Amino acid sequence: MADRQKIVNTAADLYLKFGIKSIRIDDLADELGISKKTIYEHFRSKKDLIESVMDEIRRFIHRGIEKEIDSHDDIFDSMLGACIFLVIIIDKLTSSFVYTLKKYQYSSYCDLKDFSDKELYSRFEKLVNSGIRKCYFRNDLSFNTLFEINMARISGIFNSSSDFQNIQYTKEIFFLMLVNSIRGITTIEGHKILDEKVKKFLEDNKQLNINI
Repeated sequence: MADRQKIVNTAADLYLKFGIKSIRIDDLADELGISKKTIYEHFRSKKDLIESVMDEIRRFIHRGIEKEIDSHDDIFDSMLGACIFLVIIIDKLTSSFVYTLKKYQYSSYCDLKDFSDKELYSRFEKLVNSGIRKCYFRNDLSFNTLFEINMARISGIFNSSSDFQNIQYTKEIFFLMLVNSIRGITTIEGHKILDEKVKKFLEDNKQLNINI
């Protein structure tokens, strides 16, 4: 018999791959090899199940951001770690999932976006301010405006009608796009340090093949 967490994990995998609307409780039961009755012993309704899946996705985002940003002492290592995690997120949150979430569960979509933005905002603001004090970043730019612009760019990719995941070298392109956003706010000294770190990273990772 599948426990509650296994049901949530399997539902998350199916929703992320095919979209929320496409997966019925029957499909989930078939995938797990259990009856619908067993699923309803753990969840009152499909809405209840979706809320549990969204909680799991939020936990995944929180743990990932915490690991990749908070675990580094170096500003640029933290930022590159954040870039890698955002590559993972955009690879995991497929266009079909985001589209159906936004269309059929709009409040959940807004909650997830707000949660992700808040998790990233406070940490990036701290990194940028620290970088300004060390003369790595320019001090004549509005962090709030820059953050909103970059989040809008990422949201545009999520909501694209094209299948972003099928573009060749998608992960590398997205990673470099994020790196260029950082490069745009660096001073000459910060630019040199960032480029050295990116060069080493790309040498160590000939092709970004990142697994969850």
